[in-house]
Amino acid sequence: MKNHSLLALFAVGLCASFYSCSNDNDDSQPVEETNVSTAGGSIKSDDNNITITIPAGAVDKNILIEVEEVSAVVTNGIGKIYRLPHQEFIKPVTLTLKYSEEELATKSTYPALLRLMTRSSETDAWEVVDNFTIDTNAKVLKADVDHFSDWTIVSTEGTLSFTVDGVTYSNLDLSITMGTKLGKSALFYAFNSERFFRATADSTIMGTNYETLSIHLGKISALTNSIADTTNVLFLEPVVKSGCYARFDGSAHLGFTNYSTTSGSLVTGSFVVPGVLPTDNTTCQTKKSITGSFAYKVK
Repeated sequence: MKNHSLLALFAVGLCASFYSCSNDNDDSQPVEETNVSTAGGSIKSDDNNITITIPAGAVDKNILIEVEEVSAVVTNGIGKIYRLPHQEFIKPVTLTLKYSEEELATKSTYPALLRLMTRSSETDAWEVVDNFTIDTNAKVLKADVDHFSDWTIVSTEGTLSFTVDGVTYSNLDLSITMGTKLGKSALFYAFNSERFFRATADSTIMGTNYETLSIHLGKISALTNSIADTTNVLFLEPVVKSGCYARFDGSAHLGFTNYSTTSGSLVTGSFVVPGVLPTDNTTCQTKKSITGSFAYKVK
C-alpha cells in the first residue's frame, strides 16, 4: 500500500498550537555510545527506553553512534527526548521507544492517542513519524527510519486516519465538538497539512452507530472556500460537487467500537464510505471505498 508522507502541521503552526518548542541550545549529554560496522548492530540508551537496531548493509563503513538525552520537554510529551547525532543510512533502521502505564496515567491519556515524533537537531519543528506502529503489549512505539535526529513520544487529544484508492493519510489531528442539548449535532473535524475530514453527526444517537448528517473530505487549501454542507455527500475534492465519491443515499455512517460521554474516557471507531460506481462513468469503476478509523478523549 502506498503511503503519503504527512506532517502533523506546518512547522510554525505545530510549535504554536500543539507542541511547545524548546531552545535550540538544549543541554544534552551522551547517554550511550557504540561502534557499528557494515555488519550492523544495535544500541540502547542507558535507561533502556530507546533501542536502535541497524541491519547489515545500512552503512558502508564503521561509524560511532551516540544516544543523548535532551533536558528540554515537550508539551504533552511522554517520557524523554532522545538525540541521535545526524547520520543517514543506506537501509532503514528500526527505532523503538518505550512508554509506561505510569506515564500514561500522569498525562491522563491512552496508547491509541500516542504519536512518535521527530525534529531536526537544528530546528524546533516537530513532525509525526511516518508509518509508526504501537505495540500495546510491549508498550512501545516503533518505526523504520533512514536518518537520525531528535525523537520523542507525545499524546494528542484525538487522531484520525483514512485510506482512499490505496493511499493512506495518517495521524490527522482530530477534535470533537459535542452538542450540549438533545437534538444538537456533533462536529468531527480532522486535518493535517494536506487533507481535512469533517463530519456532522446526530449527537442524540448512542451505541454502535452515529447517524451521519454529512461528511466532507478535501484538500487543506480548500478550507478558505465555501463548502456546501449537503446531506450524505462526500467530496474528495470539495470544488467538485459530483463524482465517484458523492453519496446521496445515506450510506455514509460512523461506527463506534467504544463509545462514552464520560469526561476523560477513550472513544474509538471507524467509518466506511462506499465508492459510487455509475454505469455512465467508467473512470469510477476502479475507485475503492473510503475507510478510516479514529480515536479521541472525551472532554
